[in-house]
Amino acid sequence: MKRVKPALPLALFFILLIVSCRKAAVMPTYPSNMSFVFNGSPVNAKNPVAVYDSSKTALQLMGQTTGNVIEVVVNGKMGLGTFDILTGQASINYRVGSDVYTATSGTVTVTSFTNIQVTGSFAFAAADTAMIAGSGTNGTFTTPYTAQ
Repeated sequence: MKRVKPALPLALFFILLIVSCRKAAVMPTYPSNMSFVFNGSPVNAKNPVAVYDSSKTALQLMGQTTGNVIEVVVNGKMGLGTFDILTGQASINYRVGSDVYTATSGTVTVTSFTNIQVTGSFAFAAADTAMIAGSGTNGTFTTPYTAQ
């Protein structure tokens, strides 16, 4: 009877170990941020989310900070360009605690719209339910989106 050399099974074990320990595919990550200045105070909403609803042809972006929520919506056929709040092409709502400011004028500009990410800027004038004025300036967003 022939003896199996002890080095052969050990070598096969290490080969199998190396092959089975390959790194799993790493999904790429994309930057995600939304920031603006509201009434002179900077607001930075980390990890905003965006949804593009092709059946309604609307893009909705939402960002949240402690107790505050910003919602930016672009209505109509999605693409690059500037969308006006006065004409209904866009809308912006900013909730500060229990107070909600609704944009009365302004624009949302989409500078990049790929199959995975949307980038742009916004600025708006708003009023809350008590007609107290608010202003959002220097708004920017970059975030991946999901399509529905």
